Amino acid sequence: MIQFFDPRMSFLFTSVLGIILSITIWIILSNRHTLAVHLWCGAGLFSSTATLLLTLRGTVPDVLSFSVANMLLLISFLSRIQSLRLDLQTPISFKYLAIIFIAFFVAYQYLYLVVQNNLFRFIFAMVCFALFSSQIAWCGWLIWRRQGFRNSLWITGVYTLITLIYLIRIFTAMTGYSEANILGKSFDAIAFPIASILSAVFGNIGYLGVALDRSLQITRIAAATEARQIENQRLSGQIAHLDRQRSLCLLSTSLGHELNQPLTAILTHAQTVRRRLQRGDADMNAVFADLDRIAHNTQRASDIIARIRGFIRPVATHQAPVDVHQLINEVADLVAAAARTQQVRLHLPVCTQLVYVSGDAVQLSQVVLNILQNAMDAVTHSTQRDIFIKLIENDTEISLRIQDTGIGLTPEVFNQVGQPFFTTKATGLGMGFAIAQTITEQHGGQLTLTNAMPQGALAELTLPRLIIHSH
Repeated sequence: MIQFFDPRMSFLFTSVLGIILSITIWIILSNRHTLAVHLWCGAGLFSSTATLLLTLRGTVPDVLSFSVANMLLLISFLSRIQSLRLDLQTPISFKYLAIIFIAFFVAYQYLYLVVQNNLFRFIFAMVCFALFSSQIAWCGWLIWRRQGFRNSLWITGVYTLITLIYLIRIFTAMTGYSEANILGKSFDAIAFPIASILSAVFGNIGYLGVALDRSLQITRIAAATEARQIENQRLSGQIAHLDRQRSLCLLSTSLGHELNQPLTAILTHAQTVRRRLQRGDADMNAVFADLDRIAHNTQRASDIIARIRGFIRPVATHQAPVDVHQLINEVADLVAAAARTQQVRLHLPVCTQLVYVSGDAVQLSQVVLNILQNAMDAVTHSTQRDIFIKLIENDTEISLRIQDTGIGLTPEVFNQVGQPFFTTKATGLGMGFAIAQTITEQHGGQLTLTNAMPQGALAELTLPRLIIHSH
């Protein structure tokens, strides 16, 4: 068998096979052309070219079949090691790889051109390639242990076999059992082309399997992450909706009183009109005036109900231009009755120009309502019960500042404000401000709470400004 075995033809076959497999893998993994994939497929092309030059030894210049061929083999080993290290997220510094390449090149050229000892040169190259091959096998093992990809065991097995063949060739060359020639026809030399074929086939198949497993894992993780985001968004919407309902429950007495005023006025004016008509009072101007008052108070009651329904209804997030001044006034109307009951004065900003942000009006109203409720609670025990609302805008963002005249934030409260379930209220849930912060972040903004000067707390809501050009 050894007599009829031609190592040149085996290496030629391996070279062609390696090129085909490298290109095939590169095409299959075209949807994830990472640096790791490029390095692995490139390594296949380098090793195939090196093998082709080895096959042509004696027919091409020695510098190609010796120096260039071994440099290409070195590059292929280092590329495969770096490819697997990238997958392990522990890449080797390219500076260190360059040092290895230069050191190998200088040492090999010294042994080849100066010392001119084929045995020393052969053993040196075999020792280096055995070390690099063992590194590839070790990286394959680590991928299996850390990431659970069983296909990497093909890489480990093939390159462990190649490492053993290198070690055997080192031993037989040193003992004189076989010649220091990779194209020799001794039994251990035959193992080289056989191992090259196995590495070209099973090594590449193993890497392809690992790459596909990783791609599938990334797809599963992405799908799971997207599902969690959708579920979290759904639950966040439900929690926010419940928080709005709770806010209106706390304001229910004040809102009831606010709604009772126009209803009482409607009843009073209706009774006045009825008495006028019963008496046959011909003063139609007075009747029409009473009817106008009835219509006005009916509209007023309808507006109150509409605000409550609009605020409490469960709706999907709807991005649209939101008039900030209108939003502030609508929320102020919701708390107006409670503010009067608690003798709190709201100082609203003067509207000098239209200011817009992009977002969901209901959710942003919830943020402002939460801030105002906290501010009203903060001034409950203060002699000065004022809440100052100021709107500052520039070309890129708006800043809504709400400052109260309470006692401010204690160090304990300041360190924990915004954390879920932390509250200073006996009946609070500790979720209001956390929900407000989440809504603000979803709108690309920021919500902060600090102590103000000379007293009280300052809540600042910052949002990206929306510029609407009129035509």
